[in-house]
Amino acid sequence: MDSMILGRYIPGNSIVHRLDPRSKLLAMMLLILIVFWANNPLTNLILFIVTGIFIALSGVSLSFFIQGLKSMFFLIAFTTIFQLFFISNGNVLFEFSFVRITDYALQQAG
Repeated sequence: MDSMILGRYIPGNSIVHRLDPRSKLLAMMLLILIVFWANNPLTNLILFIVTGIFIALSGVSLSFFIQGLKSMFFLIAFTTIFQLFFISNGNVLFEFSFVRITDYALQQAG
């Protein structure tokens, strides 16, 4: 459980640590909104930049953040595979029995 960073308090004295808890909750809600809104390369880039800004402002090292993502690898892989096999829009790239992979599914999974 030490590698899991989701929801865990990490002590520090950065700008983010000194923010009012309500503003941190609002920022997290906005980040969640961006995550659900991200469906093309531009919005994914915005999400990547906002996440990078939050990491930089929090004072948490990038290696610590990436190490914390290792525990979420199964969830990320499951979501990617789920999107790859269950999105049927677009041109079919591969089809075998009930499995169909389309170019749009590949784009969304990426």
